[in-house]
Amino acid sequence: MTIEEYVISYLSEALNPEELEEETEPAPVLRSDPDPDPDPDPTPDPPPPTPLSVTGSVPHPIPDDFVTVELTGERVTNLVPTASLHINGYSTSRAAAAALGRQIYAAMAALPQQPEISRCALTSMYNDTDLEINKPREAAIFEIVYLFMED
Repeated sequence: MTIEEYVISYLSEALNPEELEEETEPAPVLRSDPDPDPDPDPTPDPPPPTPLSVTGSVPHPIPDDFVTVELTGERVTNLVPTASLHINGYSTSRAAAAALGRQIYAAMAALPQQPEISRCALTSMYNDTDLEINKPREAAIFEIVYLFMED
């Protein structure tokens, strides 16, 4: 597995947490009125959120929100590999892209908790609208020191 594939897999899980649902019985409702007036227009439950796509390139068709991860450089010093990754968070507005960028940063800040990663540092983060697909994006460059050798 390459470091790029590792980070794509990690961010896919970190940015799409599975909600834990506990099976519990609803609490009984005590009412003083034996025949309550039913709600004429109940609000339906909102649809479940669409999983955030994390890929190595822009997906087609282009979703509203997605993340791309690109390896931009590597070096080995004293047998310790270091990678530079360019991670883009795309969204529907600059504000939404900036919020996605903060989520990416938070996930990447926790990356050294993984046993294969010894260091992850943000070297640059900036607004960078993609004019090719006309979509706002927040770009970040991370330097990662990792402890596995790629296949």
